Amino acid sequence: MRQTVFSIITFFVILLLFPLAAFGFLAEDFKVNNQPIYDVPPGTSQVLILDLTLPEVPSSITLRNAGVLIQSYISKLVVYEDGSSAGWDGDEREVAIITIYPFFEKVISGSFSKQRIFVTADISSSMASGSTVKPKIAINSVEFTSGNKGPTDLDLLGLERKIVVGANVPTIPLPPFVKNGEAISTSTIRWHFLDLTNNEFGFRILDSSLKTVAESQTANLSYLDETGLEGNTKYSGRRVYAFNDRGATKAQEIFSEIYTLVAVPTLVEKAEATKTSVKVKAVGVPTNLVPNSTGLYFENYTTGTNSGWIKENSWTSLYLVAGTEYTFRVKARNGDGKETAFSELAELMTVAEVSVEEPVVEESVIVEITVSELRAQINALMAQLATLQAQLSDMGGSTGTEATGTITGVPVGFTFENTLKQGMSDNEVMYLQIVLNSDSNTQVAASGVGSLSNETTYFGSLTNAAVVKFQEKYAADVLATYGLTSGTGLVGSTTRDKLNEILGK
Repeated sequence: MRQTVFSIITFFVILLLFPLAAFGFLAEDFKVNNQPIYDVPPGTSQVLILDLTLPEVPSSITLRNAGVLIQSYISKLVVYEDGSSAGWDGDEREVAIITIYPFFEKVISGSFSKQRIFVTADISSSMASGSTVKPKIAINSVEFTSGNKGPTDLDLLGLERKIVVGANVPTIPLPPFVKNGEAISTSTIRWHFLDLTNNEFGFRILDSSLKTVAESQTANLSYLDETGLEGNTKYSGRRVYAFNDRGATKAQEIFSEIYTLVAVPTLVEKAEATKTSVKVKAVGVPTNLVPNSTGLYFENYTTGTNSGWIKENSWTSLYLVAGTEYTFRVKARNGDGKETAFSELAELMTVAEVSVEEPVVEESVIVEITVSELRAQINALMAQLATLQAQLSDMGGSTGTEATGTITGVPVGFTFENTLKQGMSDNEVMYLQIVLNSDSNTQVAASGVGSLSNETTYFGSLTNAAVVKFQEKYAADVLATYGLTSGTGLVGSTTRDKLNEILGK
């Protein structure tokens, strides 16, 4: 019993699903496109009576008349399919022409290739006044190249046209007059034009390949907005059309090319900083900064200096004061030179000076001592030295001085490897002072602490000043890489490279 019930349920489910499986689309996939309704006088040709979009390319349709017009008052029916630009605008292709009675209740076949079709009728008789023509099409009478048929017997109604003596037939509208394009945003251009007629049903903008990029079924407009565009990108070849169901006319001129707007930079951020400079870059700008007049404009708002318009997303503000806060901002412009507003202000700071005092060298305390006591101390020291020399001899060592490189006092094979700066204490500092003292133009001191043969392991203000002189003397090798002309006192990579070069490394 259960098996029987299950079989019955399965049978009805299959019946319910069969139409969807057989047809693959629904009744709502068949769409009659709205067109304005108007009366026509007897003898009017090419009266549009149907604008239909189908879910697939058809192979045949069957028309019926829901109006009261006698078929003998019609001289011709023509079936078209849509052209390269969407809509009834004059570039449609004839698929089938019927010039012999009957015009309705017959299968109309043709070599269709588009899903949107149009049907026109020629009204021939003056006796038709007061009559109406209104096509009707049953969905299940439409056959498709795929072999499918419409899924229901639902009727679709076309456009009703009434034949009235003395009615005016709309003519094709006059072409609009092109004015200009206006960049509204990063994704929208507004195309301005002048409407020169009063019988259009709407307007459309086409690109150079005749693709519709903007359209409105509204009369008496002065512009259309093209949306969905890329920022800071040039658009050209646009032309405006005015249309009604009698056809469409295009403007004689095309719009001048125009760029969409460029995005407003979000803010400025610090890329690098020294005591006397800050390198900044903009956040939230596009990568296509190259076209035409495109660029960025950085400004140090505090000092009143700026980068001018540049195409690189980087600018270094120079000649600043260490440990000081500066305010920066940036703006952009698109390929047509149209500028954005400035970004938000950003507070950025230079590197601060490290205040470390030179160690105080205390004066030696002079203590009175007798000659005999001094001799005793000398003898003791001589004895210790003899003992150490004997021990070193036993170990196979040498009592000679340590071998040096090209500069006396710097060990052979030594290279500067670490960043040195004021306030440090390190053996490398002493070797740094020795190299600096080897050149009278960069010596640490003329006498006393830090002078030749009086080098120390401490990096103080005298050493810092000597490093600055060294960097400025070899500015082409040391400073130019960073766009600097003044020394910083920091022994970084380029300074170390020059020091090592002097040592023959």
